[in-house]
Amino acid sequence: YSICKPLRELKNPGASGSLFYLTSDDEFILKTVQKKEAEFLKCLLPGYYMNVTQNPRTLLPKFFGLYCYQGDNKNIRITVMNNLIPSYLQMHETYDLKGSTYRRRANSAERRKDSPTWKDLDFMERHPDGLLLDVETYNALAKTVQRDCRVSLMKGKKTERILIHILGT
Repeated sequence: YSICKPLRELKNPGASGSLFYLTSDDEFILKTVQKKEAEFLKCLLPGYYMNVTQNPRTLLPKFFGLYCYQGDNKNIRITVMNNLIPSYLQMHETYDLKGSTYRRRANSAERRKDSPTWKDLDFMERHPDGLLLDVETYNALAKTVQRDCRVSLMKGKKTERILIHILGT
């Protein structure tokens, strides 16, 4: 099992302070989570499981486990999920969109990175007409996003963001 082999730490930790690790075969991501996020995931998982089984085209990550390691008077909570974006795919652009424009531009340190994660205002500037999709792709994507959003809405939490990766040509 690749999860038993040494892991690679991903260099771009989340704003929440979570750490991310990738298995050697790119199949799984391990993420540290705070107690509040772990509790939310435990409440979310029944509806989430139903969505994943009924909606195989889901864009949500597939969770395989939520674990708590206790040692040295400290709890470390880790979730294991599939890696939606294997590292062999060359990303041309990555956007973290929240649907807001307030302070939603990548800062200068982020912009200097080899693979920056752009934000809402950057997206609007770089893609003023949005992303052009054929009708069939658009309809399938819209249907999937609607279903995926219902999972978090069932538990009283709005979907906070969407991560868009644009492949290089």
